[in-house]
Amino acid sequence: MIEVKAKFFLQRLFAKELNKSDWYKPVLYNSYIGNINNIPWWYIKHLDAHSCQTDLTKDMNVILESMNKHLQKEIRKARETGCVFEYGDFYDEFISFYRAFASHKGIDSSVSLDRIKRYGKTIVTKMTYQGRVLAMHVRVIDVENKFAFGLYSSNARFETDVDPQMAGRANKYLQFKDFEILKSMGIETYDWSGVDINPAHKDRYSIGEYKLAYGPKIVPSPTIYTPVFALLLMVRNIWTKFRTKFRTKFRT
Repeated sequence: MIEVKAKFFLQRLFAKELNKSDWYKPVLYNSYIGNINNIPWWYIKHLDAHSCQTDLTKDMNVILESMNKHLQKEIRKARETGCVFEYGDFYDEFISFYRAFASHKGIDSSVSLDRIKRYGKTIVTKMTYQGRVLAMHVRVIDVENKFAFGLYSSNARFETDVDPQMAGRANKYLQFKDFEILKSMGIETYDWSGVDINPAHKDRYSIGEYKLAYGPKIVPSPTIYTPVFALLLMVRNIWTKFRTKFRTKFRT
C-alpha cells in the first residue's frame, strides 16, 4: 500500500483492507484492492471506476506482442534508431523537463520534488537520442503489493528543435523499457492510473484508448471515502461554489 499525506487528508492507494482507526479521520482510498463486501455501510463507495493493468510476470516479448501493431512497430523503430534508456534520481532534470512540456500542453505544471516524494519510492526514467532527452517518466513503486503506477509522463514533442514523431516514438519505447526495469525490480503489476471506458467522455476515452493499445487488462478501481473525508469534500464543494458566485457577482 502507498500512503500520501495531503494537507487536509490522507490518501491510501492499493490498500487490501481498511484501517480500523480511519473511520473518524479524513481518509481517501483509491484503487482499493480488498474485499468490497467487507466495507462498513457508513463508508462512501464509488464502484463504477476502472483502471487497466499490465501483467509484468509475463515474458517481455509476450508483453510487446500484446500491444497493437502500430505500437510494436514504433517501439522497434526507436530501438533500432539508437534511442538510449536510463533510470535513476534525475528529479531536478525531470522537473524542468516536465514543466516545459506541461506549459506547452496547457496542463498543470506545478510539479515539485516534494509532490513526487509524497508517494514514497519512485524512479525517474528517460529516453535520449544523440544526447537529447526526448521523454521522461516518474513511476511509483509499491514494494508490498509488487505494484507500480505512472505518476508523470512527458516528452519533447512540442520543442522546436525536436522531430515530434521521433519524440512520440521515444516515449512509447520508454514505456516499454519502464516495464522492463520494473519487472527486474520484482514488480508484478503495472497500473495505468485509471482508464475511462465510456465513449461519451471523448477526451478521457481517447486517453484510455491509448493506454489500452499497450494490451493491459481492464480492472475495477473502487474509491472509498471515510465519513469525515466525505464531509470535508462536501464543505470544499460548497466553498468552491460560494467563491465562484462571489467572484462573478463582483466582476459584473
